[in-house]
Amino acid sequence: MVSLAFGLVTGLLIFWVMTRRLRRLSGRMRRFRAAESAPVMPFHPPATDELEELQTTFDSMSGRIAQQIEELRANDAARREMVAHVSHDLRTPLASLNGYLETLQIKDDSLTPSERKAFLGVALNQGRRLAALIDDLFELAKLEAVDAEPQVEPFSLGDLVQDVIQKYGLRAERDRVGLDARIPGSMPLARADIGLVERVLDNIIGNALDHTPEGGRVQVGLLQVDGGIAVEISDTGCGISKSELARVFDRFYRGRDAHRGDHHAGLGLAIAKRILDLHSADISVRSELGRGATFSFVLPVAATGT
Repeated sequence: MVSLAFGLVTGLLIFWVMTRRLRRLSGRMRRFRAAESAPVMPFHPPATDELEELQTTFDSMSGRIAQQIEELRANDAARREMVAHVSHDLRTPLASLNGYLETLQIKDDSLTPSERKAFLGVALNQGRRLAALIDDLFELAKLEAVDAEPQVEPFSLGDLVQDVIQKYGLRAERDRVGLDARIPGSMPLARADIGLVERVLDNIIGNALDHTPEGGRVQVGLLQVDGGIAVEISDTGCGISKSELARVFDRFYRGRDAHRGDHHAGLGLAIAKRILDLHSADISVRSELGRGATFSFVLPVAATGT
């Protein structure tokens, strides 16, 4: 009888030891199913048998699922924030546009030609603001699509910079802001999507002009570096505080000290960063309040013979 009891206890103990890892794995599965946030999975040494391999595989799989859940939550939060910003930025010019058009319709007979012209001018400006915002939103959505891919080709970055400088020449002259470029005499061809790079230059130079007061200066510089061409766009404007530097590339970020009024949706720098991300190129900014800002990025050089 004693030997029978001893054998039974021994068998139960052996069974408990043999199934310990299965119970531990089952417990992890229950905790993962009940968890409201991403669980932290432990590190495992290389598996020595099938059971340990199963446990490692489950932990890896559950960790990946948890990561994807967190990414979905972050994307949903970003989507909600974007919808809120878009709603506000669309509502403001639309309300202004409707207001001036309704005034023109109601008081058309009593308005003088100069008043009518002024009202139409404001309505037209608000319409253009709406169109620009919608264009920026569509462009950003297109750039963030999964299949977005730049059409790279060799081109003269110096010539492109000169073209963009010329495009903004009249605006700079009107605002009495100096605008020029420093381009070395001999530069290799860059390799990138010329249309997208032009948009980057447009957005950053336009942003620099917005934040540079009368008598200031905006300058574009090119410099050949190891494996690429460095682009620096600097201004002598109001600068950016340290607390805001990390946010300048966020969607809908607006510099509060712009000298040309609050007429942008804050998507220009976000679009520029996304374009450079597609080229595997980083963009950085350095600035101090009252001492301007400098935006820098590097584009690859085209291989010889391309």
